[in-house]
Amino acid sequence: MRNLFITLGFCFFFTLSLWSQVTQKGIVKEYNTNGKTLSGVGISIPSANDYQPTMSNSDGSFQLYFSHHKAGDLIYNIRIIKDDYEIVNIHDFKNGWKLSPNDTLTIIVAHRNVIADRRSHYYNIMDRYTEKEYKKKIASLNEELSQQKINVEEYRQKVIDAEKELKKAYDKIDEYADMFARINTETFDSISHLALDYLQDGKVNLAIQLYENQNLVEQLNKKVAIRDQAEESIQQIIPKLQEEMAFRQIAGGKNNIERVDLIHNSIVSANPDNFEFQKDYFFFLVDQNKLDKAKSVGTRAYSLAHNPVEKSVTLSQLGLIQYRQGHYDDAKQYLQEALAENNKLKNDNSEIFLVQQSQNLNILATIYIDEQNFTKAEECLKECAEYGRQLLKYDSSYLEKYSSTLSNISELYRSIGEVNQDRTTLGQALEYNQASLDLLQFISDTDKVDKPLYAAARYNNRGSIFLELNQNDSALYYIGKSDSLWNIYYPTNMNKYTTYRCHSLNNLAIVYSRLQQYEKAHQAFDKVLAICDSSNSPMLLRETYVATLTSKGVLLRREKKYKEAINIYLHALALQMEISKDKKEKYSQKQSYLYENLATASFFSKDYQTAISYFQASRNHVQGLQKEKHKSFETEVAKYTYYIAYCYYNLNDAKHGIPEYKKARKMYLKFNKTTPGKYAPALADIDKEMKELKNHKK
Repeated sequence: MRNLFITLGFCFFFTLSLWSQVTQKGIVKEYNTNGKTLSGVGISIPSANDYQPTMSNSDGSFQLYFSHHKAGDLIYNIRIIKDDYEIVNIHDFKNGWKLSPNDTLTIIVAHRNVIADRRSHYYNIMDRYTEKEYKKKIASLNEELSQQKINVEEYRQKVIDAEKELKKAYDKIDEYADMFARINTETFDSISHLALDYLQDGKVNLAIQLYENQNLVEQLNKKVAIRDQAEESIQQIIPKLQEEMAFRQIAGGKNNIERVDLIHNSIVSANPDNFEFQKDYFFFLVDQNKLDKAKSVGTRAYSLAHNPVEKSVTLSQLGLIQYRQGHYDDAKQYLQEALAENNKLKNDNSEIFLVQQSQNLNILATIYIDEQNFTKAEECLKECAEYGRQLLKYDSSYLEKYSSTLSNISELYRSIGEVNQDRTTLGQALEYNQASLDLLQFISDTDKVDKPLYAAARYNNRGSIFLELNQNDSALYYIGKSDSLWNIYYPTNMNKYTTYRCHSLNNLAIVYSRLQQYEKAHQAFDKVLAICDSSNSPMLLRETYVATLTSKGVLLRREKKYKEAINIYLHALALQMEISKDKKEKYSQKQSYLYENLATASFFSKDYQTAISYFQASRNHVQGLQKEKHKSFETEVAKYTYYIAYCYYNLNDAKHGIPEYKKARKMYLKFNKTTPGKYAPALADIDKEMKELKNHKK
């Protein structure tokens, strides 16, 4: 009898298990083959705690069984297992998909090389189009200037705007190339097909005109006015408007971006309770740096968010806005709330949980680094690295994300080392940098990862750390490896790689200078200046230009060519003043540094009076920054005050020198209380020189 009860009990619970199962039907189709299905595709839901995986049948159909979820639940993962195939409609599953026994889940797959080739194809189309439109715009501005339709100041500002637009376009090309590579043209109507044909020919403006002729926004607004009778029509118009937005964003320009804003606004007005539409508009506004408006739309999107993922992504962007606006405390609060929401998915250990957590922690770490709260930044980045390691079980392409996090930790330790002159932390920076480089060797999905960019940048970073350690031979080896990679890859996409190439060349010049190979150093610096001069975005590269001129000036000073150095510094200063004016900066640390260099070169030229005026300018800037940013620049103020005093010492001017010495002494005594002994040598010099100056006065 006991055995009978055991058997009955087993059957009862087994039956309950069957009753609680939810079955998700699905089908696997091959990309752009008129609905052809594919058999033998493994489908799994990692971390679902259910009966997984399954495989598509001869007709492409499959079934997934869920015993730990109910109908309507969001599922955050899906994977396919078939050699050399990938999911094409991956964006349909990006933010989770709804479990439904009544609907059929469609997975579209393609050979990896198909998507990679199409992505490359569309990238090249948009690359050529973007550069052509930019050159056309600059030619038009040059014509307006020559005909005196605009003045020099207006011309300069419009060129800067055009270059910013160009940079933004290049930041987006990868994203749009991937989007068009994955489009299932089987669902396209005649207008969409024709628009895509125009894109293939690089005629983006004709594609836009095609959509514009349909008056889609006006159609949508009319349908909304008679919503009850037109709901189906509304939902048919929206995908067309989304296509139009994609073309307009590729084309860029003020009019197109304003039209995209209008379309977004019309879509959210027609669907005020749709989170996805509100979120898309929110992200667009953040991308366009319309931060105040973005906050308003983002707050609305957050009120419509129903699950932890939606809440987390919205809070994360709201935090990013606050960070960009300099409201660090508010930014941290939003990001902590985003982390808390995302933590609700922790038990699933899902891919989306790990990705979101990594992104939130990276932004939070950046804020802590800006605040020089290195302990907190380190905690965030180490946790982020752990999530990156876990992501590797989902997809090898996450090696790049994990490698980037390790590189960020490396940069953190490098910053700590710079601030504290701590060789131990610089050693840790090297360890993380090496781990990052090692990982990059294993990345196999070359179509998903820009290997030259990441490898060359990591080698350059590694060389920079050796520069900080004054290990110049090692620095030359790694920066040289970076330079060798750029020699190969920079010509393949100059618009994308210019900044990285310049950083590498600048470091190469610095290490040559350290090794007293001055001719090679000058050649590397001159290459950077030539790249900046010939670039499509010379105005955006002004800061790189200034940094290169400054470093070249230091090299000339090392060669004791003080007059040449002063001329270079003055050129750099004029450019930096332009940049500060455009940024509406009254005080600038970079400007202060240039005044310091001018002062130093003047001092070595024994032009002490000029040196004093430049050191005073440096001091004025850091004192102004101290008031503006509420951040301490006291050590810099003390340094410049001492240098001013020392110039007066060399002029035997006790009347002006002794008051400056006294001010410097007071500041250094204060510092010495905080870190005993560190400033003792400076205090000894001050006391000795002040005594000699007093005796000279007598």
